[in-house]
Amino acid sequence: MKNTSINILIIEDNPGDLFLFKKLLDKSRQNPLCPFEYSLFTAECLEAAKNILLEKTLDIIISDLNLPDAKASQTIDYLKGIMYRQPIIILTSSNDFNFAMLALQSGLQDYLVKDDITSDSLARAIRYSIERHKLICTLKDLAVIDELTNLNNRRGFNLLVESQVKLMERNNKQATLLYIDLNKFKAINDQYGHKEGDQVLMMIANLLKSSFRSSDIIARLGGDEFVVFAVDTNNNEPNKIKNHLRYNLKKLNSTSNKPYEINFSIGTASWEQLKSLDELLQEADNNMYLEKEKIFS
Repeated sequence: MKNTSINILIIEDNPGDLFLFKKLLDKSRQNPLCPFEYSLFTAECLEAAKNILLEKTLDIIISDLNLPDAKASQTIDYLKGIMYRQPIIILTSSNDFNFAMLALQSGLQDYLVKDDITSDSLARAIRYSIERHKLICTLKDLAVIDELTNLNNRRGFNLLVESQVKLMERNNKQATLLYIDLNKFKAINDQYGHKEGDQVLMMIANLLKSSFRSSDIIARLGGDEFVVFAVDTNNNEPNKIKNHLRYNLKKLNSTSNKPYEINFSIGTASWEQLKSLDELLQEADNNMYLEKEKIFS
């Protein structure tokens, strides 16, 4: 974090503790092992912190365990809900050890005992918490994101669709699943090389991202197979969606200057309550192969 400026939010309702903490921060940034500049934001309670979280991009949150609007486990429960965005360090008193352990088990990055904090221990805690959080985020992304296309992978797709389906069931929404498989992709790989094949996959990923809404769930299942879960659609829309996608593909081919034309087959299935994701994928996959047979027959 050398020569780095970081945004810190401190949630602390005790003015005396906040004053001492600011003094430690000023001394911490001169630590030769971890010099840094910082912008400091403060809040006396979780409710006030929410407004700052909406308005500011923060690098780390340091919060007292006991606040006017939340105590101990309540504070931890709230912080757990926002910790995917930034690392969190909890401040405890000497007799809060069990809650400090609960905070770590819940995924918060570190805890500091107020009476024992030094400028050096604060600098290390800030530095290590930020770096650990970056690593954890990277590992989580690798678990659900396709490395080549930056789309969801199969696991990420399944998790997001399962969550979306629960919302749709409560709100009586409909959805369409599209199963997309490239045609003659192997020929492109064989003739032009796998690097060129990777370029094609990335072009298709970008085409899908530009063709669908941010609320739709797009994934690469593997190889040259892609899926889209288009939410809030009715049974009359699958053909419209397919035609829109084919139109965008035609524009892509006209501007790509490639010595070949990219093409794909599309199968669709309409989501209905009580239909599992596996059943939906199988139905769309079957319809995709029916279309592929028509193209090549």
